[in-house]
Amino acid sequence: MYKHPENLNKKSDYLENGQFQNDGWSHSVFLGSAWDPNPYNQIEAGWTYFLQNSFHDGFSDISNTNHLGQPLSVFNSRNTKDNYEREGEFSFSWERQFRNQEDRQIAFQFTHSDFDEAEDLGFEQVYSVPSVYTQLNSIGIDKNGNQQEWMLDFVTPLGEEGELEAGYAGERVFENIEYANPAFSRFEFTQTIHAGYAQIGKRFGILSAKAGLRAEQTHIRAHLLAPSDSLSRNAYFKAFPTLHLGLETSSRTELALSYSKRLNRPDSDELNPNPEYTDPRNAEAGNPALLPEQTHSVELGFRYKGNAFTLANTLYYRYEYDAFTELRQSLGDNTVLTTIENLNAQQSAGLEIVLNSNLFARSNINLTGNVFHRTIDATDLGYAGQKRVVSGNIKVNSTFQIGAGTRAQFNAFYYFPSINPQGKRSPYFYLNGGLRQQVLRNRAAITLTATDLLYTYEVKRRIESEELSQRTSTRRRVPIVYVGFTWKWNNTKIKDELLFEGEN
Repeated sequence: MYKHPENLNKKSDYLENGQFQNDGWSHSVFLGSAWDPNPYNQIEAGWTYFLQNSFHDGFSDISNTNHLGQPLSVFNSRNTKDNYEREGEFSFSWERQFRNQEDRQIAFQFTHSDFDEAEDLGFEQVYSVPSVYTQLNSIGIDKNGNQQEWMLDFVTPLGEEGELEAGYAGERVFENIEYANPAFSRFEFTQTIHAGYAQIGKRFGILSAKAGLRAEQTHIRAHLLAPSDSLSRNAYFKAFPTLHLGLETSSRTELALSYSKRLNRPDSDELNPNPEYTDPRNAEAGNPALLPEQTHSVELGFRYKGNAFTLANTLYYRYEYDAFTELRQSLGDNTVLTTIENLNAQQSAGLEIVLNSNLFARSNINLTGNVFHRTIDATDLGYAGQKRVVSGNIKVNSTFQIGAGTRAQFNAFYYFPSINPQGKRSPYFYLNGGLRQQVLRNRAAITLTATDLLYTYEVKRRIESEELSQRTSTRRRVPIVYVGFTWKWNNTKIKDELLFEGEN
């Protein structure tokens, strides 16, 4: 049962107040080529390389007192993290149109990517209570892996107003994760997916219908090699039907009714049982028994397209079973472990609104809102009863052309409260702003952006369980400012939308 702190048999209090900063740099390179040997065949190939290095430095004042308020330990902590990341990707695609029927085509795509990531974490804790001494800890994390995706797709018309699309898609993912914290551990994750799909669409005057089925066979191998040897295998077959009905009530309005079933699989970190310490008192571990979460979704939509704005409203109901949720538990000595489990069920009913407006000259305003009522059932995890909340988010993106080659952009975000079996997260709001100026005869651009202009970003989380009462508050010390220069090479297009640092 959910209890408040005054009802707990409190053993100790742990208070941490700190701040941190991040610095870093990144480079990315893209090379691509397209070749059309004849009017019916198109071939494209591309290579992308990304390199990033970032450094985190944090300071905290920490005190631990017993149930009488007497100090058990008081110390200052400095946490550093040096992170290196490299990613590479190669892609190839071939598309062929049939000579006598342009609407009939066959396409093949293949992508290979790999990555390397290394983190060096250091912790220095200077104690004043119970005695004066310094404790040093270090953690090393190395990750590498690769992924291949391939697809063969065929599209052919069916009569005057129909179309059939069918094909095969495959994917293989491999990841190797090694920790030294300070004991050595190693975890390997392999996932292979084979999927076949078919979709038929047909129009009957003002009514359109589309039905599809995707069948997937998944094989997962999660192998903990050290410090102990533990192998977990999972294989399952799933089918995902979809149905979409559309009705054009006029040249400007359309109604739509749809049903779909979706699947969200756990990744390697969510299956790795070995704890990863982000600092000496906070660890995260996956769950090798975690099942994929599945969602049934029903949506009723209305769309209006006017001269100055477009409006799309969607009423929806979603039922999720085996949904992912995070749980926190105390390991003693003020160490908290975060794990992931499957919920019994989770239900959401809500309204999503998308408004795109060009009411004002030389401007564009995009508003998206998603408000829903959510109910979660965690009785299988030992939490009695159901928990409910009204949650969602509102996002506004606006761009303005304020001069020759000068564009301004503002983004505003508001997030409603959210819940999990043990607690909740508070609402929060922040605003971003940016400018882009075209220079050198529009062949280059200078960009200036600021994340959290009004300094309002603050996220508060509360956890209450039989053994743990936890409050955390995270906010930015100052807005994140970014200055960039982009050079347009050949026919490369400079993106209109600005990207802001520090998001997510």
